[in-house]
Amino acid sequence: MIKKKIWILNYIKEDLQSVNQISRNLSRLYFSLPENEYEILELKLIDPESNKTGEAGLRELLLNYKKDTPDHVAIINPGVVAHPFFSSILNIKVAHEPQYLFHVFGNFVRNAKTWYGLSSALINKNVQFVAASICYKEVLSHFIAMKNLSLLPFMIDQAFEQINVSNEDEVSNSLKILYAGRYHEQKNVTLLIKFLSLYAKLSSRNIQLSLITYFDDFNPTTVISNSKQGNQYKAYVAALNHVSQNFSVRLLPHQDVQELKKSYSAHDVFMSFSTFFDEDFGMAIMESLSQGTPCIVSSWGGYKDFIREFPDDCFGLNVSLEQKGLYLSTEKFQDYMEIISKKTTSDRLNLSEKIKKYNGSAKIQEELKKIFTKKSCFKQFDPSLLDIKIEDVYNSFWKTS
Repeated sequence: MIKKKIWILNYIKEDLQSVNQISRNLSRLYFSLPENEYEILELKLIDPESNKTGEAGLRELLLNYKKDTPDHVAIINPGVVAHPFFSSILNIKVAHEPQYLFHVFGNFVRNAKTWYGLSSALINKNVQFVAASICYKEVLSHFIAMKNLSLLPFMIDQAFEQINVSNEDEVSNSLKILYAGRYHEQKNVTLLIKFLSLYAKLSSRNIQLSLITYFDDFNPTTVISNSKQGNQYKAYVAALNHVSQNFSVRLLPHQDVQELKKSYSAHDVFMSFSTFFDEDFGMAIMESLSQGTPCIVSSWGGYKDFIREFPDDCFGLNVSLEQKGLYLSTEKFQDYMEIISKKTTSDRLNLSEKIKKYNGSAKIQEELKKIFTKKSCFKQFDPSLLDIKIEDVYNSFWKTS
């Protein structure tokens, strides 16, 4: 059997923890493919501005690329598309053109002009843009022909593949809630604190919120922002000054994977009211579900995939953006909290079994192999890509059903 050759292009300069984690997991997925069928080479490209010493090595790689062209080139980190090495391989004439797989992390629309600049180099090449959620695939379909679009969910880190819950059900009048992620204006963490404080006033239970977060004012994923340095922390402090007596908030520092796994297991529910512009898949939701911890989330972006697939454990709150700001429909919130309060260890174990399809199993491998068989010539991006307006994305692409 002749092995299929795959080159993986990764990029080590990235300031988003989630991007690095997803890149590592995607790399692991490729290397889990059968060795007798695939030959994998991963190139971890270095930012040319910070390291000039790798130019000779890159020239040798380009010669190898032309001499022994791979069957597939997988781009698993968004930063790669701006790297000169990638531009070079797109313009090298080879005996046979490989298939190019762009794993899109939910950052496509934000980088519209960068993608449009690649359009001429991609024309007539076999290209697949691989989204992680149905919703984001629909977003991409506004700019890319459906034949050039595929769907492959991200998989969880290996550490989350085994559940870590107690064998005994704890009887408690408390409900422990967890949020893990950035404290970012579009993640609406301040809204989460304020809402839970109001809910606690009406509830007979002791509500406890844990935040595993860092305060982010200037991350480049911000699309429209009037934020100044320290604004997110100020919003957090202001929200704390108005919490009710039977509601407590704990701020926790960054945790490694094992610590994070224990945190998910130690809480009754994970919550996120995010309306982040490019919310694609929701790694934290998948990690939480893998530990048998149910979720209450905004019906936004890729979150909707989990709401649809796990209706008994991932509950959605409709959200809309109105002139006065964010409106979160909370009519069913109390019902969801009541359901969650009655979850048993057995329920959590059953939930963790359901999520195993995302742990890098043969099912995801087979979906990836199906993408390899596609032969779809790329024509061009829809010209409207250059005219994208943020309000159009909010009002149309992410519109909740």
